Amino acid sequence: MKAARNPSDLYTAQRRIRHIEKADFHLTELRLAQDQYIPWHQHTATSDTFYVLEGSIRVSLLDPAETQDVASGKTFAVDGGRPHFVTNVGTAPSTFLLLQGLGKVDFVPLASPASARE
Repeated sequence: MKAARNPSDLYTAQRRIRHIEKADFHLTELRLAQDQYIPWHQHTATSDTFYVLEGSIRVSLLDPAETQDVASGKTFAVDGGRPHFVTNVGTAPSTFLLLQGLGKVDFVPLASPASARE
């Protein structure tokens, strides 16, 4: 699939603040309500590092299939090229920092894999 120009159009977040936006690095604060998620996607070359400030998120991954719950005060990184899906797993909103880079930051949306649980 083709990289999305503005991934903000592909999913809804309760709050989205872009603290740093450089060609090769983004730092974004996201707040997901209980029913919100970031759909299946990957990045061509850059990694995503999640640092949870409040609540808990679940990062589901493919190649190989894996699920990682990330609680407040914890971090988790996803290598570039690896498909992933992010959801709030708590009953309250989850707030986290998303560090993307170094390298060209993109967002390549994927169809929901039949073998993946959302």
